[in-house]
Amino acid sequence: MKHVKKNNGFTLIEILVGINLSFIVITAGTALFLFTNKFIIGSLNRMQEKYSISSMINGFEETLKKSETFTVSISSYKTIITFDNNSVMEFSYDKITLKNYELSHEMDSYIISINMKTGEEVTIENGTIKGFYKKGNIISEDEIKSISLNITKAKNSYEMKYNIPQVSINQFRNI
Repeated sequence: MKHVKKNNGFTLIEILVGINLSFIVITAGTALFLFTNKFIIGSLNRMQEKYSISSMINGFEETLKKSETFTVSISSYKTIITFDNNSVMEFSYDKITLKNYELSHEMDSYIISINMKTGEEVTIENGTIKGFYKKGNIISEDEIKSISLNITKAKNSYEMKYNIPQVSINQFRNI
């Protein structure tokens, strides 16, 4: 009589090798998922920061272009730019507000430079005034040559410079 041996299963070595291989595949898949997730979230946060800063700068520039007149009021704790269309842009030491849109945690610092027609410059850096500003602390549009805004966030700088349109009387003499 012959004795027939049946191999209807796996040996212990085969099971251990299979478990180890599946553990390596699952670990690699989890690491890839976590890395991809972290990368996507970081990219979305950076994109959102850039969008909010860019939209603030674009909103400031568009408001300047659309308004016919504006005034700049400077005090020791904040600067307010009031436009003729009842829009107000407010700069304090830790935030910028335009039309109820606030930009605070998205920025590290900001600098506003107001170049006067007289050649003098007023610089407001994070709410601190540097340079000349006239008595009464109100500057009207007809005294300003240009305004620039620079916002810094995480070593990235976002800039906007707006030159006030100069209308000369000489342009109308030839009409």
